[in-house]
Amino acid sequence: MNKKTVSNKDLRHVKAVDCIPADYHHSRRSIIMTPDEKRFFHQLIKVLKNNYYVFPKVYLPVLFEHETNGQGWHADLQHINRKCVDFVICTKDDLCPVMAIELDNWGHDLKHRKEHDAEVQRIFDYTGLPLKRLDGKAERDDEHLAVILKNLCLKV
Repeated sequence: MNKKTVSNKDLRHVKAVDCIPADYHHSRRSIIMTPDEKRFFHQLIKVLKNNYYVFPKVYLPVLFEHETNGQGWHADLQHINRKCVDFVICTKDDLCPVMAIELDNWGHDLKHRKEHDAEVQRIFDYTGLPLKRLDGKAERDDEHLAVILKNLCLKV
């Protein structure tokens, strides 16, 4: 049987879209945040006065290293793999996370979501990264948000 070797030079013209199995179909989202998240995001940017970067929809493996070695490492990673927080505030100079914010909506009142939220809170508490939970529907003025952030030692 003849095996044809493929060089990197031959792969230059292969597009990523050519490698996606035909069974998978995707479409582009028109928005990445709910209206409440979008409103809060813009308010947060305004109140922080360009002192920090704000990143939306950050998954926990971006923030935390799993520390389990041996056979349990994959389960440890999977435990946090699909969990995310609504916003992470980072320093501008080195992009160090200083806190996370979760906007709670009606879904956070469901039993399975309360268990999920408790585990996310436990992880944040264990690692020492502050997680502030706020009512996602609450209307808060800029001054009120600034007080919340100052109480968490952020420069606003």
